[in-house]
Amino acid sequence: MSAFATFLSILSGKDQPTCRECDTILTVKHILLDCPELRDVRLKYFTASSLKDIFESVDNQDIIGFINDAHFYDQL
Repeated sequence: MSAFATFLSILSGKDQPTCRECDTILTVKHILLDCPELRDVRLKYFTASSLKDIFESVDNQDIIGFINDAHFYDQL
């Protein structure tokens, strides 16, 4: 689920999408940092401890590669 879809769910008052694996709210932070199911894919592209670290130090192509390999690219 894209960040835009999450934003729309907030505006519409509908429930936010949840991670199929963790059953927690699906957020950018959850996808990029927290989801244990995405750990191996994440480590292929970057290691970071915060969203700030990711967006300041990780090459954009690596972020896009991760999003693609994690099967979220088509949902953007």
